[in-house]
Amino acid sequence: MKSAPLYKSWNTGATPSYLWNTCWKPLLQGLARLSSDCRRMVRPAALGYLTRALLIPELQEMDSTCWESFFADVVFPMLTKLLENFSPMDILGKEETRFRAIQLVSSMHYGSI
Repeated sequence: MKSAPLYKSWNTGATPSYLWNTCWKPLLQGLARLSSDCRRMVRPAALGYLTRALLIPELQEMDSTCWESFFADVVFPMLTKLLENFSPMDILGKEETRFRAIQLVSSMHYGSI
């Protein structure tokens, strides 16, 4: 079931911008924070869910302000956190997570997501 029609059915003022600010942004920020979690199994799962969320058709309806917010509030903080030493005991897993995050950003840049 699609989220926007469901939300619009009980809230008539649900624009893509409103849905971004109230639903999608907090959810994607949480996934971005989990991408630098110290647990090795959590990080790839969070990046996977973040990637899948970007494939949802409702996110393609967002205007330029929402996309700007997406990069400023989700992507850039995630990349900044991934540059820190968030998991000192798991060097290989940390590098793998960084690589997958860069793949995600590159895919968004080249439009394959």
